Amino acid sequence: MFYRLVLSVMFVLLAGCGGGGGNGGMTMRPPVDQPPPQNYDTQSAFQQGDRPAVESAVQTAQAFLRASQETVSDPRFGSVVQGFYHRTSPVQRVSSAFTGNRHTVSLHRADGSTTTYDTSRDQALLSATYTATTNPITNRPAADGYIGQATTNGLRIMAGRVEWSSTDVTDYLSGGYWLQADLSTGSAELGAFIDGPAFDMAADVPVTGTATYTGQAAGAYVARGGSDSWAPGVYELGEFGGRLRLTADFGRQQISGGVDQVILSNAYGALPNGQGYANLAPQSSDYELTFGTASLSQAGTFTGRNVQLTHPLLPGITATGSWGGRFSAVDDSAGNPRAVAGTAAVSASTPGGSQTVFTGAFYGATERFE
Repeated sequence: MFYRLVLSVMFVLLAGCGGGGGNGGMTMRPPVDQPPPQNYDTQSAFQQGDRPAVESAVQTAQAFLRASQETVSDPRFGSVVQGFYHRTSPVQRVSSAFTGNRHTVSLHRADGSTTTYDTSRDQALLSATYTATTNPITNRPAADGYIGQATTNGLRIMAGRVEWSSTDVTDYLSGGYWLQADLSTGSAELGAFIDGPAFDMAADVPVTGTATYTGQAAGAYVARGGSDSWAPGVYELGEFGGRLRLTADFGRQQISGGVDQVILSNAYGALPNGQGYANLAPQSSDYELTFGTASLSQAGTFTGRNVQLTHPLLPGITATGSWGGRFSAVDDSAGNPRAVAGTAAVSASTPGGSQTVFTGAFYGATERFE
């Protein structure tokens, strides 16, 4: 998976270090039409008597859902950043730095303030590393992890990946998503970003030909079950990841594609009866996210608002939101931009009133990436 966030840490800290720990799972539903899988566990994350943990999870999920109904940003460029915001100032640009030992990501807001995630200052966990031969997208070293802080009143956590040239760590790409919530004010935001030197400048986009970009997409979601849910009124937070495939038609100056083979994992939920559950095990799903055609700018950026979320057993899903990205300023051996990266923020609902809000980052490369 593109990256993994240890949500159990988030919920334990939200509960003031009270309640059960343990393992769980992720789900990008809306959680409809079927009960939890066999490894559903009501005791591992939130025991029935641990009301503070469950209540904190519900309040956090409610704040994220409110954010999806209020301020939703299209992708914004320097690099790419977008998100959902409730009682917080929207992020207008993102900047990052990577030295090989230290990784920082700064979110620059419309009100002039900045939120920075820093592996040297915040709590940080390295969850996976890749060599040039094991990186699933490019032939470069990479690392997954999360950075953040949490208190009894809230959290600020970023999950992501950074990859770099084996000969020059300043040639890197940083991408991921963040979650922030303050239970004392009810504020919350859920966003995604990509940043790196090759994506901070205009790309030299060809005027003829086509190119296919394959890679990965992943992010976080929050859901509330409606009447078509296995548990109406359930709240759930988790992660998703999937296979990215985008096709650029440079002659028409267009790009389209989507995400399939979606894997769901690290799901934590709160039932209406006060119980909590967790399901960490990755699960395959039949969800697909389709990105409709978007026009390319002369600088190699694009934004599209025609997004669809589908599942063969769930007809009538309505999705709204946007996706966008930009091409790398570095070309491959065929003369095409060697990579494309961006973000998506989508809100979806079913006829029965189940809701899902999700956002994430994507990254793909050509076969001739060098």
